[in-house]
Amino acid sequence: MIDKLNSRSVLLTVLLLSFASAQAAGTETSPTTAVHAWAGYHLGIDLGVQTRAANQALTVNDPQQSLSGQGANADQAALLAGNVKSAKNIAIGGIHAGYLLQKDSLVYGVEAELMAGNCNRSASGNASLNDPTKAPFPDYSSTVSNKSCLSYLSAIKGKAGYAVGNVLVYVDAGLAFGRARSSTVATITNTGNPPSDVWSGSSAKTMTGYIIGTGTDIALEKNISLGLGLSHYDLGKMSYATKPDSFTAGDQPGVDQSISGRAKGNLVKVSLNYQY
Repeated sequence: MIDKLNSRSVLLTVLLLSFASAQAAGTETSPTTAVHAWAGYHLGIDLGVQTRAANQALTVNDPQQSLSGQGANADQAALLAGNVKSAKNIAIGGIHAGYLLQKDSLVYGVEAELMAGNCNRSASGNASLNDPTKAPFPDYSSTVSNKSCLSYLSAIKGKAGYAVGNVLVYVDAGLAFGRARSSTVATITNTGNPPSDVWSGSSAKTMTGYIIGTGTDIALEKNISLGLGLSHYDLGKMSYATKPDSFTAGDQPGVDQSISGRAKGNLVKVSLNYQY
């Protein structure tokens, strides 16, 4: 009887040890993926494109109604109106720096960046002006050309993300500061009255707004990572007025042209980061 109990005890002990060994072996063959350490100071360089520059809304105004009683635009303060949408991507480049904290997979911190574009290759667009009365002067035609660019864009952002292995997925948002430039030429050709005319003007203004974005960083080595990000910025409305370049009718002082639009756009960029 005692021998049977001892045999059963030995067998049970062997089974328990075998089960424990199998569990330990399974744990060793399926280790948990380690999360990359993202905490610390980091800096990097950025390259990308500005996918859309500011749209410009244009209106030819006649606040003094100098053309009163002449044609279909009699007594109309707003003579002509149109919109110009930019259709050209602009290459951008810049630098960024920041500091991150990390708790398990949660990563958060602050970042500052500075981006710049080449205004000599500014986004441009063309359009025609329309008469808001839907009754344009006979024999007239119009063209509008606008160029707009962002000389630079700087931002201070908060950043929060989630790390899985060597990948960090994040969102960021904050204040943006930039200098927007715009130039416009509008030409009206008319064989009747009022005569043909050309308006032109430009503006450069430092503006403040917001920026929001998302992206992914992939750690290639302990201190080096590669990133891809998408951001949307909006610096608010910019507007300026220009006088006609030439207006030959002596009894008509000419009309002002108002140009307005939003200095906004999207940035797509890749970054190379170094982490201290």
